[in-house]
Amino acid sequence: MLFKSSRPTSNLINPDTLIVKLNVPFVSQAPFGEWSDPYQQNGCEEASAIMAIHWAAGQDLPLQEAKEEIIAISDWQNKKYGIYQDTSAYDTVKRIFKEYLKYQNVEVIDNINSQDVIDQLAKGNLVIVPANGRVLNNPAFKPPGPVAHMLVITGYDYLTEEFITNEPGINRGKDYRYDADVMFEAFRDYPTGNYEPINTDVKTMIVVRR
Repeated sequence: MLFKSSRPTSNLINPDTLIVKLNVPFVSQAPFGEWSDPYQQNGCEEASAIMAIHWAAGQDLPLQEAKEEIIAISDWQNKKYGIYQDTSAYDTVKRIFKEYLKYQNVEVIDNINSQDVIDQLAKGNLVIVPANGRVLNNPAFKPPGPVAHMLVITGYDYLTEEFITNEPGINRGKDYRYDADVMFEAFRDYPTGNYEPINTDVKTMIVVRR
C-alpha cells in the first residue's frame, strides 16, 4: 500500500513505498482552450505562479478566474516591462510573485539536481521549474514543443521514478507524469524576452513555501 501525504516530511521517505505528493489546484495556461490568444499561448509562467499562489492560500482555482489572472498578469508585464512572452526564473519571482502577486515566501535556487527537487517536496514546499519543453517530449505538445517552458512539480513517485506535475502546457495536465531522468535533462532556465537565444544550461528551480 502506498503512503500518501499532502505534507510529507523527510523522515517519512521510504523509497520502496512512498509517493510524495502535494495537493495543488490545476489550470492550463489556456483554461478554455483558447491557444490562439498570445497571452495564453505564452502564459506558462503566469499559470504556474497562479497555481502556486492558490495552493499556498489553500484556495480552489476556478477556470474563469484563472484565465482572467493569466491575462491580467501578462498585460501588466507587457505594459511595465514591454515583454510578456518568456520570463526567466528570477524574473518570474521578482515580477510575477513579488511585484504583481505580492507574495514574498519564494526563492530561486540554481545548480540543482533531481534530489534537490524531491527534498523540497518532502519538506512540503512546492517547486516550479523552467525547462526545455522539446526535451520533455510531451506527445500532447504542438510539435516540436516550446524551447522555453515552465511547469509545477507537485510530487515524486519512488516506485516508478517519475515526477508528478501540474503541466500548464496541455489541457489535461493535472498530475501529468514525466520520467525523472527525462525531466532532469529538460531542466534549464532561459532568458526573459521574446524567443531570446538560450546560451545557458543552468538547472534552476523556484521554491514556493507556505
